[in-house]
Amino acid sequence: MHLAANDATRMRKNVRFGVLAGAVALMLNSEAVVAQTQPPAKRPLAMADSLLTQAEYAAAATVLDSVAARRPTPAVLLRLAFAREQEGRAPDALWALRRAYELRPDRAVLRKMDALASAHHLGGYEYGDRYFFLTVFRRYYQSLLEAALFAGVLGATLLLLRRRRYPTARPWAGALLAYVGLTAVGLNVLRPERLGREVIVRQPTPLMSGPTAGGRWLATLPAGQQLPVAGTRQDIWLPVRWQGVRAWVRAGALYGGAAYRVASDEDVSDD
Repeated sequence: MHLAANDATRMRKNVRFGVLAGAVALMLNSEAVVAQTQPPAKRPLAMADSLLTQAEYAAAATVLDSVAARRPTPAVLLRLAFAREQEGRAPDALWALRRAYELRPDRAVLRKMDALASAHHLGGYEYGDRYFFLTVFRRYYQSLLEAALFAGVLGATLLLLRRRRYPTARPWAGALLAYVGLTAVGLNVLRPERLGREVIVRQPTPLMSGPTAGGRWLATLPAGQQLPVAGTRQDIWLPVRWQGVRAWVRAGALYGGAAYRVASDEDVSDD
């Protein structure tokens, strides 16, 4: 009799467990069916392209801004530049074009920047072959330096092997000195920060004769104006070249102004 009671209790437990398992399976199956019937969420870049085709430029720019903040690529930045231009925000478009150009130098991007700046009467965008060469060199400086160091190690290895095999052979003193000289030039003279860089004004801002608000006012720069950097930042001020003279502008009024390092005591020098 006790065995029959235990069997009945066990059976009831099994029935309850089977009902519970069936309910869970049914719930999971229904969720899977709903997920299959719902359209997949668009990827951000595909969403931005869709918004661009619908002429929703402000919404597209918002999506592209978020994508560029995570992974800036020339393709994303060129789309962002197009959206900003269509919005009528030329300074933002020029900044996006500049960022795209720095990632992948292209003469077509330079021509587009020049045309857009000319259409809005903005200066500082006159480019030539020298500028293109310098920007390409600056973009690939690290790779060129690594290749030069590898060539130096390879050359030194070959020199040692040659000396072991031909002890009386003439040493490659001339080639070694030339290599050391070119490497020194590359490390000290041709560093990217010494080749010049330009900044774009983000908002109208005064141009001052010195790194202080009490300096002499020179001009008010419009948003989108581009100026060559003329040194390292001092506090909140960045030196730039304007009409052949050195002037100062607030770094906070520039696109990416916070990225320019503050000058140390030995960096500070007057023209």
